[in-house]
Amino acid sequence: MLESCQGALLCPRGRQSRQFGRSLMMKCFVRLFVVAAFAAVLATRTFAAESLEQTVNYLLHQIETSNVTFIRNGTEHAPVEAVAHIRAKYEHFKSEIKTPEDFIRLSASKSLLTGKPYLVRPKDGKEMPLEAWLTEALRQHRASNESPSAHEHVDSDEQN
Repeated sequence: MLESCQGALLCPRGRQSRQFGRSLMMKCFVRLFVVAAFAAVLATRTFAAESLEQTVNYLLHQIETSNVTFIRNGTEHAPVEAVAHIRAKYEHFKSEIKTPEDFIRLSASKSLLTGKPYLVRPKDGKEMPLEAWLTEALRQHRASNESPSAHEHVDSDEQN
């Protein structure tokens, strides 16, 4: 009976058992924390990728539905042609594009062959770099997404 250790709190084997239990719980907690952190990072990256893709699609839509002439290496192109070309460059540089600004810089700013900037010519005839035109479209897009109350106001005006 002496070997059975009636007071487990005082028993050396009981202390070892409690330490083992604490160690096991700590390992489980650390593993759970690592898995949760990994899941959070993965979710954030997925959201960021979707957000980038949505913004790129918005910018491409702006080009496609615009009423401007696109000029690439001195040749005029319709908006649909410009989008096809820029989309192909986007697919080529996709692994390097992390932000909408990267998209504009790498896919929609200048010719890889000649280095000449892409231009747009609105109806008023004043040419400007496509990079500046898209950067302004991006700025306006971000501003409209930051103020949802502006959309609510427009929506309520449309209903009246």
